[in-house]
Amino acid sequence: MRGNFGISHPNDTAALSLKFKAHQHPTAKKGETMTTQAIQKTRYPVSRHAQRMQDVFLVSSFGLWAVLLGLSPVLAFRLLMGG
Repeated sequence: MRGNFGISHPNDTAALSLKFKAHQHPTAKKGETMTTQAIQKTRYPVSRHAQRMQDVFLVSSFGLWAVLLGLSPVLAFRLLMGG
């Protein structure tokens, strides 16, 4: 019989109780609302314009990499075929 002797196999009731405990206590207090905006440090304030520029640079860098990775096989093929 082959197997991994170093791996523990808990029974189903132990795994079920662990899952129940993870979902039992919510991390947010009652009355709090969740936000998707990152909390900025007051020491380094960031303006909306700077955040917008960072977003534009991030998206454009993904676009640049997509173009480079998409065109490099085509250009390599053209160079290898000589024309």
